[in-house]
Amino acid sequence: MIKQTQRLRGGRLNFAEIAGLAAVVARNDGRLSFVSDAARRLLGRQGRAPQSWNDSILSIADAGALAALCRRVRQGGQDETQVVTVPGDGRRLEARLHALAGGKNEVLVLFADITQQIRLNADLLRLRADNQAWAAELQHRVRNVLHVLSAMMYLEGAPGGGDDAAFDLVRGRILAMAQAHDTLEVRDGIAMVDLVACIRSLHALVCSGLGLEPNVLSLRLELDDVPLAPSIDVAVPIALIVYEVFSAAAKAAADGVECEIDVSIRRLNERVRLSISGLCIARDCLNLRLVEALARQLRAQFASDLCGRMTLDFSP
Repeated sequence: MIKQTQRLRGGRLNFAEIAGLAAVVARNDGRLSFVSDAARRLLGRQGRAPQSWNDSILSIADAGALAALCRRVRQGGQDETQVVTVPGDGRRLEARLHALAGGKNEVLVLFADITQQIRLNADLLRLRADNQAWAAELQHRVRNVLHVLSAMMYLEGAPGGGDDAAFDLVRGRILAMAQAHDTLEVRDGIAMVDLVACIRSLHALVCSGLGLEPNVLSLRLELDDVPLAPSIDVAVPIALIVYEVFSAAAKAAADGVECEIDVSIRRLNERVRLSISGLCIARDCLNLRLVEALARQLRAQFASDLCGRMTLDFSP
């Protein structure tokens, strides 16, 4: 378009008339040597074509700013953009300034009314903020429901109320899901979980559940420099898997077996590897069936051995 403009300047600048563009050609002294019909209707006073920036409907400040910008564009040869406001109705106009080659200190300025675009952008920002608040409130309510369920399980599993071990097992898993919700924050409407904080919370949960001091079942975390914050859909199954491993280790520690859990989180291109070692991952101390089912839900690669190492490769 600009090359065409350069060819058609000097009395033959009729491309703007054909395309219906709001275009003007401005000189260094602020006078306008060409004004298209669309520009006349957009910038003119009482429908007449302005002869200079100060003769347009723009404010004195915006007219002066455009005149100064035209001089800078002509001297530097670099295209620039300026947004101005139409006094009275508050419309916003975007002015794109282009230096004309061999144009005797002239600059082509194309105008576009961006008022509606600005309003749409403001509406989108407001909608995003509303979605952010709605998502945060939803996650807050889910967390509260999980805690209520845990409390109900505790009451049902009280002495004389049934099989305490079975109730404790289910209640612990509910609390593990609640821990994931406790460490989340909403980003652009998506609930993201601080995985490291969640793992630390799960370690404290299993220790307190069996009355263990944290040093009895020590936890050592090895992490990449970049913090990991998966979505809540990914974090909940991971929290349940980590809880199962920690629970098995805590039971062994409660029986007098010295345990130290090493947790490593590493990024592998598009995936993340969670490695846990330091306990005997055998079928008699860990519910591998549940862990494998959760890994399939994540579409993750899961591996374990009897030498105390478990790896989980997943997409965050």
